[in-house]
Amino acid sequence: MRPKLPAIRRAWPKTPIGMPIARYSNDDPDLVAVRAAAMKRDKIVTADHKDIDHLNQWNGNVALGLGKEALDAITHLVIHVYGAEGHWNTNINGINRARVVQRILPELAGKKFWITEWRERSREDPFSHRAFRMTLWKALFLQMTLAQKDVDLVCLHDLGRVSGGLYVAMDGFWNYGFGPEGKPFSVPDRDWAGVPHLDVGGPGALFRLYGDLLMRCPLVLASGAPNGDRESIVFYESVKAYRNLRKEKGVDDPSVVKGGLSWVALANRERTRVGLLLVNTSAEPIGVKVAFEGATLEFPLFRTLSAPADKLDVYEVPGDPKPWKTEAWMDRLPPCDRFAVPANTAMTVEFGTG
Repeated sequence: MRPKLPAIRRAWPKTPIGMPIARYSNDDPDLVAVRAAAMKRDKIVTADHKDIDHLNQWNGNVALGLGKEALDAITHLVIHVYGAEGHWNTNINGINRARVVQRILPELAGKKFWITEWRERSREDPFSHRAFRMTLWKALFLQMTLAQKDVDLVCLHDLGRVSGGLYVAMDGFWNYGFGPEGKPFSVPDRDWAGVPHLDVGGPGALFRLYGDLLMRCPLVLASGAPNGDRESIVFYESVKAYRNLRKEKGVDDPSVVKGGLSWVALANRERTRVGLLLVNTSAEPIGVKVAFEGATLEFPLFRTLSAPADKLDVYEVPGDPKPWKTEAWMDRLPPCDRFAVPANTAMTVEFGTG
């Protein structure tokens, strides 16, 4: 591969090339699950810290082994992040751990990141994405990555199955990937008629909602959240505390969840359209007043993805009606710059500018 990288760069000078790097923490949920599957264990096992250290050392081995000419041909560093808690990687801490690799290895400095796998859990909890509360968490994670100037791409390695973006029905079952014990797991397709088909999950609806506006307004202008880049961590850990309280003590106290309003402001290159990616993870509507410097806002288009409070932590069923809903409307009456973001809702607003 070493001699081929410079040749690829010479043949296609504008082609981006990524190199995987590792910066894992102890008990990273994906490493634990993959290690268990590789060793054909029936149960999830704990990765030893020496295994983690050994894996992390390969960053240096690969970088030094490739040499300067090959490294110069590489434009991006590829990372996989799993586990939404602060001590794991699907959050700002995971990106910061990748930045540490660049500080340790100056040969990798200046290269931006591609995040090509990311989930709040791994195989040990494949059900997690089916709860709408995790769709709201995904909105927070996506907003955080958009605010990072050194993150060039965020994508899922598998849009179907364990990501919840799409469910794939094959041979009478919804293909679900792996169950809690690392074994193949499927859900019966009650409408099977002999033809493979797809169903959209809550995350898929979110990706459409945010992706549509990003395609029309690809420039990131500003962002904000109650806890800055740590918002996804604070929200996820509070949701986990809320669920544990219900499970262990039978106490349903929604105030344990620490929610709020997070946003990203966008524009197209001509500045003729501006927009907002929003998510309200709180239990109450939050009012917003918008101003874009030098622009008069006109004809807002509102689009929402939401679920009622009693359906936030239930699991959607592939192929059946969803516990969440989408809505869209335009408002041509003033004031165009003031509106409310409903509770437990991901939302986009797109404005024309006068």
